[in-house]
Formats: sequence, structure tokens, C-alpha cells
Amino acid sequence: MSDANALYETARRIASVAESHEEACTASGLMHQAAELGHGPAAGAYANMLMSGFGCGQDIEKAIHYWTRAALDGADADSAFRLGLICRDGQIAHEDMPLALAWFLIARDLGCDVVLPDIDEVQYQMNEGEAADAYLRYDELRASCEALR
Repeated sequence: MSDANALYETARRIASVAESHEEACTASGLMHQAAELGHGPAAGAYANMLMSGFGCGQDIEKAIHYWTRAALDGADADSAFRLGLICRDGQIAHEDMPLALAWFLIARDLGCDVVLPDIDEVQYQMNEGEAADAYLRYDELRASCEALR
């Protein structure tokens, strides 16, 4: 994991001072390599780059893939929170409140305290069937999350 961490730290430093497209591409490429080596925070950071198009083309589907890996394999609470926001706000396709709640609960379990108002808001908007679906999805996600098993 030290190689992945070294790549991640180098990518972060380059990204923080990048003034050209080439520098942004270098940071994005290094972050991608670290993510592929299993570095959770790198997967989340690479997803953020993909979502914004920083150093790479914007690719929302890939961003969701890397946020999911970061949350479930890398215990990255911020990535789980972002997935919840995407589902709640319908940014990709249509809003999916049960899945939003499931991701928000995962983010909470991974230590994200800022998600608590979102959990309350989403639960308030749901009927009983949606709530049951949300907790079923939450159980499935939790079982897939390495840090929460």
C-alpha cells in the first residue's frame, strides 16, 4: 500500500498547484493509478476529478464507479455521502430516495456526521414501502462494505 499512498500524496500535491492542463492530467493519472492499487481516498479523489473533468474528461458513470469503490472498499465516508446526494437530487437519472437513504446511512456508519440532517430529511419524505426498500438496500451495502462487516 505504500506505493499507492506515495502516488496519492504526489497526485494531491500536483493537483493543489496545477496551473496547466498537463499538470492536471498528470495529477489525475497518478490518482487513477493509486485508486487502481486499492487506495480508498485516492478512489474518492479520482471520482471527484472525473465528476469535474479535472485533468481528464468528465465521466459521471466512472465517477460513480470510483465513489462506490472508495466507499465500500476504502471506507471513504465522503464518497458514500456524495453517492447519497446524487441519488437524492437525481443528478444522474431520476431521484432514488431509498438508495439515497441507504448511502447516507453508510456514510454515517463510516463516521460522517454532516449527513445526519440529510438522513432525517429523506426519512421524513418516505412512505413505509420506500423506507423498507431503503433499509433492505442499506443492509446489502453494509454487507458489501469491508470496513462495516
